[in-house]
Amino acid sequence: MILPLKSTVIILTISTLASCAPSRFVQPLKKDEKAITASLGGPLTQIPGIATVPIPHTNITYGQGISDNVTVFGGWYPTASIFGVWQFEAGGVIGLVNQENWGISTTPMLNFAIDKWGLQAKLWPNLDINAYLEKPFKNKDNKSWLFYGGFNNWFEFAPTKAFNEPVNQRYLFSPQLGARLKGDKWDYNLEYKLIAPGINNEKFTVTYSSILGKSGANGLFFSIYRRF
Repeated sequence: MILPLKSTVIILTISTLASCAPSRFVQPLKKDEKAITASLGGPLTQIPGIATVPIPHTNITYGQGISDNVTVFGGWYPTASIFGVWQFEAGGVIGLVNQENWGISTTPMLNFAIDKWGLQAKLWPNLDINAYLEKPFKNKDNKSWLFYGGFNNWFEFAPTKAFNEPVNQRYLFSPQLGARLKGDKWDYNLEYKLIAPGINNEKFTVTYSSILGKSGANGLFFSIYRRF
């Protein structure tokens, strides 16, 4: 995705198929509530003779509730930075429907990356839409399960991609399902994402695992949240 060869190899290795992190927050934070979340995971790749494992992409995000229905956040991708691509994101979670135990939210954001060699940069708009259901634990205050499902929309506006090839697909769609164990201050989240099911995965330098076979990739992400 980044034009210089080194950046191209890195992006194809750790960020291919366009989705590098799970849904952010999903349920808006309360007004003035703050949270830090760290996630680990990515597309599942097949290591011949060993195992199928998720690419260990990492993300650290800080969020704050502006109101009960709006949360703003900013994030950084440490793994990409280790390999020479500084990657950041900024956006917000907006509650479209906010009922007692369920809701619908949307998450518009921008994802930005720049490499350290040629300072070539890319900017991708991104939009999540999720529906969620919260199920409190019986006789346990402040503990609950949060289940959610939705889809991610990724847009590509640049005229070229890796190796100056023309961009033929400017929109990528990725459905997702997740479950979060919510505590008093600490939350633990697991998300499955079917990344870019409309893309042929045979043309990439790594072998991806997909429930669709030759299309898209299975993505698995684990996240920890600390609310304060």
